[in-house]
Amino acid sequence: MGIEDEFPSNSQVEINLNKVQQAYQCLENIDQTFKNIFDLVIFNILVTNLVSVAGSCSTPYALGIIWVQPNNDWTQQDIVEALIHEFTHSVLFLDEQRYQHYVDIKSLTKESNWIPSAIRNENRPLNAVAHSILVATELLSFRQKFGLRNTGVGLHGDSDELLRKTLAAISQSQINADIWNLLSPRMKFLINLADTRLSIVKQL
Repeated sequence: MGIEDEFPSNSQVEINLNKVQQAYQCLENIDQTFKNIFDLVIFNILVTNLVSVAGSCSTPYALGIIWVQPNNDWTQQDIVEALIHEFTHSVLFLDEQRYQHYVDIKSLTKESNWIPSAIRNENRPLNAVAHSILVATELLSFRQKFGLRNTGVGLHGDSDELLRKTLAAISQSQINADIWNLLSPRMKFLINLADTRLSIVKQL
């Protein structure tokens, strides 16, 4: 991970940077294999003093770079999950370059094709929902594998609620043929695989 530390000592951004560095190191302590794959995909994690709103972000236009801006009340698990969240998006961006994910890109933006996100409490375009399903599946699998549970207020919320929303998003994408057929065979496979994985994920 590339980091340039040029911030004033004890500044909020330095505090955030230290938190992100600790969470990044936590990946290695939790799962060395995953950490090795993470490092193949992500080579820069940005923490800045130019943005005051907490969150995280990745984009297909800057593959290998993610932004993480922890809030004061984010736990280390929240930050680790933010890293996993953006890593999953990045892997999907790469996968989409190799395999087509959507049949009709323009139709994805039509509000008639929007369905509830697995992570946000709102309707979103189908491509965003597809990503949310796969991100949530990775987070739930991560929590189950390592016996973690995020209860109450947190970055991704309680596991039971996240599982419920993810299964609902999968169902909403599958039951409407017009929406389902906007997805390529590759994305249909990934969502069906997520459904299978979630069927064996215990409610934590």
